[in-house]
Amino acid sequence: MWTKLWQNFLTNPAVIDFIIEDIKQNADLSLDTFEIWPWKCALTRELVKIKPDLKVFEKDESLKKYLKECVKEENIIMGDFLEADISKYVKWEKFNAVWNLPYYITSPIFRKLVLQKAPYMQYWIFMIQKEVWEKIKTDAKNKSMLWYLLNLNHKITYLKTIPPEDFSPPPKVDSCLVRFEYTGANPDIDPNRLFEILSLITPIKKKTLWKIQKILEKQWKKLEVPEELRNRRIHELSYDEIKKIKI
Repeated sequence: MWTKLWQNFLTNPAVIDFIIEDIKQNADLSLDTFEIWPWKCALTRELVKIKPDLKVFEKDESLKKYLKECVKEENIIMGDFLEADISKYVKWEKFNAVWNLPYYITSPIFRKLVLQKAPYMQYWIFMIQKEVWEKIKTDAKNKSMLWYLLNLNHKITYLKTIPPEDFSPPPKVDSCLVRFEYTGANPDIDPNRLFEILSLITPIKKKTLWKIQKILEKQWKKLEVPEELRNRRIHELSYDEIKKIKI
């Protein structure tokens, strides 16, 4: 079944069992826990066994009938997660989330979850395109905006490759399960300021920072790069070095 969201849904019971075991071992199930866009509840039915008060976000009204079969109606949240104010549904300052991401909106979803100041996700287990994993893993050679945002305060762990035949409909790419755990490793760096800097630089990221500063000046955009960083490129910088850039 091809859905309105152009999403590929997990159908392999063995992979579902794998996800459940990881959640049991690594997530704090006392926290509010969300499954986002659950489709026809293949994973949901197992999640509610370990988290009876599971909350679900679903955008497609036609799928509500399936959700009502396994989730309490008061825990079904209809609407677009990207536009939702998550704080309305969370008792604590942190929560858990499980998601089989529609690959075409992976970056906007990650940005929303990282840039919102509260509540934040303590534990996430997401299905993503394997190509995206190569870009966000800690030892990635070319650091992207997404790399900087996700690695700032999270431990990211690759769990398992998932082949196309484990989905309906089968995607044309390999997928993988990835676990994110909030660490708060860089408390002195504001993710939103980091995003603002990277948003200015990323469209012309192949140039040196000094050239980028000059280009932005012509566009009436302010960027001040310390002298010791002027001949560097953004993907070569550490978080502490990026902190020295002023906007």
